[in-house]
Amino acid sequence: MARDLEQMRQDIEEARRARKWRLVNKLARRFVRSLPSDSRVEQLKYIAAVDYERHMVAWERAKKTLLFRHFWLKRSRQIAEVSAQEALAAGDRPGFLFPYINIAGHLLPAFGEWQLGLAMLRVLINEAENLSTELVGPDAYRAYRNAMNGYFLIIRLLAPRRMNKEEVQMLVAKIDVNPVYRGEYENADWAVRDLKAANEFIKQ
Repeated sequence: MARDLEQMRQDIEEARRARKWRLVNKLARRFVRSLPSDSRVEQLKYIAAVDYERHMVAWERAKKTLLFRHFWLKRSRQIAEVSAQEALAAGDRPGFLFPYINIAGHLLPAFGEWQLGLAMLRVLINEAENLSTELVGPDAYRAYRNAMNGYFLIIRLLAPRRMNKEEVQMLVAKIDVNPVYRGEYENADWAVRDLKAANEFIKQ
């Protein structure tokens, strides 16, 4: 059952990344109906993961529109906060960090509150780094992913503004040894682009 649920969750994520937003909603409804009824904690963990994908759909829709941008930004933040609280109730600490890192790194800057987002990211990254040493197995890997996401988001805030060169340099070094980056994203276009911008800033 757990393997089937994980596959369904991955199907939702793949549909979201392909921008098949109606399919995401259809799969999410099917997913929730398939959840086991004997474990509320397990239910919450999976529901939090699905709500994270729904939050990301709203964020991606906000980036695609000007007329309804504010609506989708607010919607994305609302769903992200719900996902975080569901993960917290399930005892899923990495799952709690994922949506809040997005709030800090994506949504707050979109609302013009990038300084607050930057301050939040620094706190959340510290928590993710601590979790990566406390946890084991897949949960530790998810904590490393949280940390990596935060590193890149801070770089995107600082490098274009030509701020805190030493911090950017430190984050580039942390990215280089992050196992999620090394295992999955070392050659990803967005990672190459962000690191190029960071290194150009550092060399100035």
